[in-house]
Amino acid sequence: TAMLLSIVLPVFNEQAVLPALIDELLPVLDSLEQTTGFHFDYEMIFVDDGSKDETPQLLQYYANLYPCIRVL
Repeated sequence: TAMLLSIVLPVFNEQAVLPALIDELLPVLDSLEQTTGFHFDYEMIFVDDGSKDETPQLLQYYANLYPCIRVL
């Protein structure tokens, strides 16, 4: 049986770092089964705190690309 791992990430005006964060975090999460021996289903939940930059649009873009990404 798969274990569910939820990662909650609060964000505020993070457009400059979001692509790198997501690009680096996804492979780490994908490798959990190899490194731990357990199967993980995971989700990344981004909580935007009223960003004034392009953070909300970037999050929506990534949420459309990756079903494991949720935006609140």
